[in-house]
Amino acid sequence: MDASILILKPKQPLIDWVNGQLSQDDLPAKTIENYDDECGPTTYLIPDFEDLSKAKRWLKKHYLVLFEEALSGWTTDENDWSKDLNYKTFTQWFSPEFNLMIFDLRDIR
Repeated sequence: MDASILILKPKQPLIDWVNGQLSQDDLPAKTIENYDDECGPTTYLIPDFEDLSKAKRWLKKHYLVLFEEALSGWTTDENDWSKDLNYKTFTQWFSPEFNLMIFDLRDIR
């Protein structure tokens, strides 16, 4: 498969922001543990990269699309989003992991 994978795992600042959104609707708070159990990390197919440094450069260029997608999953009101949607905040809120080798096993029976 001509692709790599990016896995975004939440960190505590994201959980804190999510809990702020949930409290507006009187919904129970999340922890890292129950967030992972209920939502799990988000996995993205990204372009095929031969080495990790190129994948990291790609992420620095495209992080905002991923950041906005993650926030809009909780609220589409951009006034509720962090005012600092920069790369530093992104890396404080998410732990990115890359997998550069993907094998398509969908046809295995």
